[in-house]
Amino acid sequence: MVAFSLVTIFVVVPVYLSSTLPDNVRLTDSEFAGTNPIYLPRSRFVQQETNSDSAVGEDAERYVQLKLFGFIPVKRVKVDLLPFENVIAGGQLIGFQAKVDGIIVTADSREQGLKKGDIIIEVNEKPVDSLADLEEILKTKVGKTVILVKLLRGGKSFELPLKVEDGSIGVWLKDETAGIGTLTYVNPQNNNFASLGHKLNDFETATSVDVRGGTVHNTSIINVDKSVGKKVGSYKSVLNNSIEHGTNKGEGDILSSNSFGVFGCLYNESKFLTDAINYPVASRYNVKPGKAKLRSTLACGTTEEFDIEIIKTRFQKKPSTKSMVIRVTDKRLLDGMGGIIHGMSGSPIIQNGKIVGALTHVVLGDSAKGYGIYIDFIIP
Repeated sequence: MVAFSLVTIFVVVPVYLSSTLPDNVRLTDSEFAGTNPIYLPRSRFVQQETNSDSAVGEDAERYVQLKLFGFIPVKRVKVDLLPFENVIAGGQLIGFQAKVDGIIVTADSREQGLKKGDIIIEVNEKPVDSLADLEEILKTKVGKTVILVKLLRGGKSFELPLKVEDGSIGVWLKDETAGIGTLTYVNPQNNNFASLGHKLNDFETATSVDVRGGTVHNTSIINVDKSVGKKVGSYKSVLNNSIEHGTNKGEGDILSSNSFGVFGCLYNESKFLTDAINYPVASRYNVKPGKAKLRSTLACGTTEEFDIEIIKTRFQKKPSTKSMVIRVTDKRLLDGMGGIIHGMSGSPIIQNGKIVGALTHVVLGDSAKGYGIYIDFIIP
């Protein structure tokens, strides 16, 4: 019986844990050094050990050793160090004016089979990024003809023939978008920023879009529709052209976007850098259920930290926008906004004095609850 127990502890359990634990992790410098040990949700008994003699392997890669009870080796895990460890906390409402990666259909066309929110990405197997690209193709089409377009609809792609008559397809289109969200962080080393925590939604069609450039702006809040019952509220705001009066220069440039946010670089004189508050960053391996803070903006325009609770964390090997579940407990946010509203996406989540993630979604039917993404999924 004793022998069976020893085999279970020294062989069976380590083998099982090895199969469930990740092959690589993203850590901050201090987490890698072991001064801030990582937390693995699958087993509270697995501990990290960074041995200075073996932290860097023969392949010049970094590694940490995971041990059961601190002495039984379980797995040697490759480490990808996060590029920075301290950031300027966001929480301010940020506006976007951006070029879309593709062409958005802005109204249904029963005749052509197009729907509002479709995104045209190819014409006759040729990529199109803008209306100018499409116009260049259509101007050669004289009389009645047909083109084959590739569309994105609901995240899925398919091809559709469209009728062309004298260089026109007779459909309302655009290649620009605007919207709002919340600034997550700014890298103080170079003013690079991250925001939103998920794809940007086009305000006119409610379609999630990728963007290929544009500007970000400070905003003025006109009003706030509070969340009530199953209705999710939202900010009513306008974009400010605040750095150079009378121009649309804005506060910085949009450089890229992906499924986890909009990214860019702020100008040195940007208002978003005023009264900057610096925080260290913690990876997903240091996020635990418990008390935390959400940094966001009230209807009056002030940006503050509000009490929340992280009620669930998810063990995710791949990036996802729903890494954790949070609950707003702060009366100021519950009374003033009705909880979480549209536009708060990107609000940084702070736990134990470190930025650990960003708000991404509200739970429909319960605006006091929402989802967050781990910060290391956002950091490029």
